[in-house]
Amino acid sequence: MWLDAILAYLHFTAIFMLFAFITTQAILIRGPLDIRTVKLIGRTDLWYFGSAFAVLVTGFLRATMGAKGPDFYFNFWPIYAKLALFLAVGIISIKPTMTFIRWRRRFEGDPAWQVPPGEQAAMRKLVVIEAHLAAVIPFIAVMMSPALRPYSRETGEAGTAPVAWQPEQDAAPGGGSEAASSGEADAMTVVIAMATQNVFISEYPESRWATAGKGRRP
Repeated sequence: MWLDAILAYLHFTAIFMLFAFITTQAILIRGPLDIRTVKLIGRTDLWYFGSAFAVLVTGFLRATMGAKGPDFYFNFWPIYAKLALFLAVGIISIKPTMTFIRWRRRFEGDPAWQVPPGEQAAMRKLVVIEAHLAAVIPFIAVMMSPALRPYSRETGEAGTAPVAWQPEQDAAPGGGSEAASSGEADAMTVVIAMATQNVFISEYPESRWATAGKGRRP
């Protein structure tokens, strides 16, 4: 239990750090770019890579060592959609990372050099695309909730049953009556008991139950 809580904390912390660094990067790249800003963007990109790696590692540890177990995650499609988006973000980030390194080297060789405006706009666009794709990943993670699954992967049984009556309930053990509410079940029990009593009295009018019933009548 404690291990699962610790892994969840580390995983969520890494996710928050990832969004913090990519947001910082998108803000820095909007303004004027001198050698100091370009070096800061490079350091931010390095921390962004580190947080992304931490997200991947902690997510894998949580899926394999957490309380829910690997079957909870790897037998349902959202985990693969998350990994695909994560991979797409990583591939898109390659070009900005290489560009930031090239910018730094150009500034170190020539302090008077300026970043081409078109190249700056293109890199900012790629960083914004990364941020938007990364923002979709937590939304897909919510879809792994047990309430949204067709059935529980741990037990093989149906998940949360709908409130409305379903046709297949007639084929279930006990029939559709098992889906009735407790109040309806109690009322049905009383009706069946009274009907059984009436049938018994009609068959055995001289029984002590029939006689007792007649004695109670006004």
